[in-house]
Amino acid sequence: MRTGRRPERMRDSESDAGSITVENVIILPLVLLFIFGVIQGGLWMHGQNVAHRAASSAYQEARVHNGDAGAAQAHALEMAEGAGLRSPGVTVAKDRDSVRVTVTGSAQTFVPGWGGPSVSAEVSGPTERWSTP
Repeated sequence: MRTGRRPERMRDSESDAGSITVENVIILPLVLLFIFGVIQGGLWMHGQNVAHRAASSAYQEARVHNGDAGAAQAHALEMAEGAGLRSPGVTVAKDRDSVRVTVTGSAQTFVPGWGGPSVSAEVSGPTERWSTP
């Protein structure tokens, strides 16, 4: 015999209507923020790697006997720009016994209007010299 009433479990499920939407509104932005954070972190790490590679290359060029600091600076700047470092700056300081190369700039970003995280790398070491035994 039917009484015209709905079973109890049907009414309970009606109280959960829309709960998936609320969960998605809360969780989906957090998941997207995490994913974009990981991607931006990867872009920052790439920028650090580019800056270090450019600084190492300039150091190797400047440290040799009769190495030119200006040519090393131009080479590092070309490498940094070519690999995607934004607004790179290169300084090469060379004296008789040592060379110090610093590369600075900004990493790539996918956030419009943001200049990106800054990156820098410094490489220093001795120069190559001829010596007599």
